[in-house]
Amino acid sequence: MIIFKPGDIVKLDITNRRSTFDGLAVGGCGSNEDELVIFQRIDLEKFPSCNDFKGKTSTVKHDSYALILRYVGRPFRMNVCLDVWQDYDVYEIITSKLNKRQVFKFNLKKAF
Repeated sequence: MIIFKPGDIVKLDITNRRSTFDGLAVGGCGSNEDELVIFQRIDLEKFPSCNDFKGKTSTVKHDSYALILRYVGRPFRMNVCLDVWQDYDVYEIITSKLNKRQVFKFNLKKAF
C-alpha cells in the first residue's frame, strides 16, 4: 500500500482513469483522454453524489508532476478501516502550474 506524505513529488495518472473501477467519477473530463479536470475541493461528506467537486478547476495532463501538500481524508461513505477503499483517499496537491487542488489517490503515482 502506497501512502504519500507532504513533500512527495508525484505524477498524475490520468489516461483511462477518469473514473474508478467502481464507475465513480474522479473529476471532470478534459478534451483529450490524457486530461482530467481537477477541483479545489472534493466534498468528503457527500461523495459519491452529483455535486462532489467544488471551487476553481485546473486541467492536468497524464504524467504531469505535482507536489503533495497534505492528506485530506477519505469520503465518509467509504469505510475508513478497509484498505479496499484506499483509491478514494484524497490528497491536496500543488500542480506544476502552482494551483492548489484536491485529487484522489487513484490518479496519483510515485514520480521516482
